[in-house]
Amino acid sequence: MLATALLLMSFAQPTGQIAFVRPGPEGAAQVCIYDFGTGEVTPVGPGMDDGAPVWAPDGSQLAFESDTESGGRGVVLATPDGTLKRIRHYYERNVSPAWSNDSARIAFSAMDPGEKSYMVVYDLAADREAVWGGDARGLMQPAWLAGRALETFVGAAEDYGWREGVAGTLLREASRQGALVATGFVPAEGGLGTSLFVVSQNAAIEVPTIVLASQGDYDEWKPATHPREGRIAFESNDGGDREIFVLSFRTGTFDLSNHRAADWNPVWTPDPGWLAFESFRTGRRGLFRGNVESVRVEPIVASESYDNWGISYAPNGGAFAFISNRDGEPALYVQSGYGDSPQRIDAVGSPVGEPAWRPRP
Repeated sequence: MLATALLLMSFAQPTGQIAFVRPGPEGAAQVCIYDFGTGEVTPVGPGMDDGAPVWAPDGSQLAFESDTESGGRGVVLATPDGTLKRIRHYYERNVSPAWSNDSARIAFSAMDPGEKSYMVVYDLAADREAVWGGDARGLMQPAWLAGRALETFVGAAEDYGWREGVAGTLLREASRQGALVATGFVPAEGGLGTSLFVVSQNAAIEVPTIVLASQGDYDEWKPATHPREGRIAFESNDGGDREIFVLSFRTGTFDLSNHRAADWNPVWTPDPGWLAFESFRTGRRGLFRGNVESVRVEPIVASESYDNWGISYAPNGGAFAFISNRDGEPALYVQSGYGDSPQRIDAVGSPVGEPAWRPRP
């Protein structure tokens, strides 16, 4: 009976909705939503070179960047039925939206005409955006510190003695309003490099070297916070090429992927003990996952003959979506479990990209 139940589970049809990007009527990228129940595709983006869609944690709506009529770029909100709202921005270029865990705020990077970038947070209820980070500039790629990650940061910051000046401001604001982790420019040999920063409304501080465990002049970028656990994944060239590192403000940082091939795009799986990422370790772009306790890495979907990328997990963790060019153009595939055969979703067409599985409303 158990074997039969497991077999039925492995072939269970996926449910819910997936947002993705494909060429719209005018040829530019457009955000759309595919519904597994009806098999229908609903265009929801304006189709003005729409960027990667990001679901609010409560599943109520999407955020993504898109071109504006004035030639700038702004953040757009879209509901599953296609209702659109463009955020009224102060700066002309606004990219990389990231939702807070309570779905009440969106952080993004804004750029002024002088090419200076700012960290901005938009409050949905107030319909107002505010610059975060105080006087800090060059901040980008935000991710929210929340849950245990925020608790761990606040506790560790007190151990570092962050009670005075800018550090004290950041610590107090993080405790009350939350905080972001972001990539930021720093001086480096021969020019500029990047590092990770913790950002509150009126303060920003570079993550200490003792936490990053870097022994040289390396670049860190693209942080990905776990929504519940106190861990942050990020990319770094520490180790000689692109690697996936995992950071805890309490226990430090370690190299999870640790391979001579490039590894990038960390994505936390529904199982908090595993982190998915992309790698060239088969010679082609493939999907892998690493265990954060044992540091064991194993393939998810990888081949020497074609590319696989852009993984997104179903809310219950029982299935995942990804993009593959195994049949030529990039197409959307869904797989019900590790080791199972993927199913191509022909209804969405091809080429497509940037799948995002809708959380349960």
